[in-house]
Amino acid sequence: METTKKIRVVFYARVSTEHEAQINAFENQIEWYKAELLRHPEWEMVDIYSDKGVTGTSVKKRDGFMQMYADAYAGHFDKIVTRELSRFARNVEEAYEYARKFERCGVSILFLNDGIDTAKSEDMTIRFALMASLAQEESRKVSTRAKDGQKISMANGVYYGNGNILGYDRYESKAPGEHRKTVIYEINEEQAETVRMIYDMYLSGMGLSLIKDELERRGRRTAQGKTNWHESNISKVLKNTFYYGLITYHKEYVDSYLHQKRRKNYDHDKFEYAEGRHTPIITKEEFDRVQNIMATRSVPFQQGRKGKKPAIDEWAKLLKCSCGCNVTRAHYSGAGENKKVAYQCYDVARNGTPETRKKKGLPHEGYCNSQFVQRWKLEFMANHLFKDFLPEKDAVVDLASQMLANYLESAGEDADTKTALAKKEAELDALAQRKQRNMNFLLDGTLDAVMFKQNEAQISADIEAAQEEIAALRKELTENNTQEVLEERIRRLKALLADYVSVDNDDNIIPELVVTAFVKQIIVFDDHFEWYLRTDASNKPIACKVKGRVNTDKVFTLSDSIYPYCFPHDRLLSKKASNC
Repeated sequence: METTKKIRVVFYARVSTEHEAQINAFENQIEWYKAELLRHPEWEMVDIYSDKGVTGTSVKKRDGFMQMYADAYAGHFDKIVTRELSRFARNVEEAYEYARKFERCGVSILFLNDGIDTAKSEDMTIRFALMASLAQEESRKVSTRAKDGQKISMANGVYYGNGNILGYDRYESKAPGEHRKTVIYEINEEQAETVRMIYDMYLSGMGLSLIKDELERRGRRTAQGKTNWHESNISKVLKNTFYYGLITYHKEYVDSYLHQKRRKNYDHDKFEYAEGRHTPIITKEEFDRVQNIMATRSVPFQQGRKGKKPAIDEWAKLLKCSCGCNVTRAHYSGAGENKKVAYQCYDVARNGTPETRKKKGLPHEGYCNSQFVQRWKLEFMANHLFKDFLPEKDAVVDLASQMLANYLESAGEDADTKTALAKKEAELDALAQRKQRNMNFLLDGTLDAVMFKQNEAQISADIEAAQEEIAALRKELTENNTQEVLEERIRRLKALLADYVSVDNDDNIIPELVVTAFVKQIIVFDDHFEWYLRTDASNKPIACKVKGRVNTDKVFTLSDSIYPYCFPHDRLLSKKASNC
């Protein structure tokens, strides 16, 4: 007798508020799933996905939902069972989008209370659209109720945020018979002294940089308990109305109830203020004086352009300090078009060298001591490495073109990234198996609900972290390696190379695009540079150093007795550098 193949099903549940969570406790949800299984002997349960305490308007904010979609794409189950469409999505467009996505994965959705099964074609039309529209309208009502509740909270001086405010300790209390907890902010005297110190120093005429140094010299700690300060931390303290007892609302806003994207509000006229329930640390007069000083020192900026930086150049992308930090671009002499460009370790630019910090009386142990790297040195080394490594100029264009053509086939040359991605994907598979075993232990009685939830929370957190790392690795592999992008790079590279090799002199500067085509990375050390070339399958660097000044510099390729992976003999290139 032929055995009927069972339908692999998963259950999805979502609770978005404390009230719902109390009525439909997680343990009760588990019992409901078990009862549904008994009523459908043709089902075989694979997993249970849930999201608690998150909005229903955007599925991308729901980790459980997105994990369910990833598992559907991997073919782990055949059907999703959920109570009602409003638990699935509250946006008509999004409901249709994901219903179709699951359908393309071969997965249907059963909405029990709504009587809709997407496996039946007629249910994917009028009834589905009607129920999705009702869910969307409910979302709008929820958003309106939330805004009304926020207005009441603002009127009562309730502070929104994580509560990690320098100068205050956050506590929660719950009066007998009350449902909601009350948040209390009490002054932390040690931290409050730091706040007063910041205001006093600024009012005495000190700037943010000097205040930063003084706080570090005195060993004062940030709200996170760190002794390393940033000017941005200090600026936020000086601008925070909370310190004189006033709470500012609407610094950010949500663009719509459907998309739930948070935006920064640059229109200060739309800010709202309310007296807080906490004790102020400074006076309003002190705060106003600080704002007046900041206004005279600040540079006006256009809305939406605050903090916008110019595009980073190719050398800055390639360079990395031996301490592990990226570099930042700087100018060390000249003006206008005659500015001399250099690169500096970001840690040094932000915190200063150990010597500088020691002179200022600041903690100096463990800080980077990297010096400026002038761009002309990089161009000088690149010129000689390029011409010496590839002496046959006619072969340069063919080699570079072939290298980029290979990228078109492989869609990324980074073997280390691919290895890391494979390892992380294997880790994600193992976590999925752990999650399934945890569910099995609950169903067969090996685990109680409390232990199950503890395990589930840890596994879910590990899965989320692994998914984020996988997404970042995949982006790294695919970014700038599309067919159109690489074909355009080949075209431009050929033109630049043709111009470069047609000029036979030592002062001809190698184009940056040519450099990025052949160089993967340059590590900056105190006394030399390590160049990692794309042409070297062994991924061993060429170590170089530059001695002298502009127009009298010499490039040394270090001997293989020091660096065995370098060229097979000592060479001294004594050609003039281009003064750029």
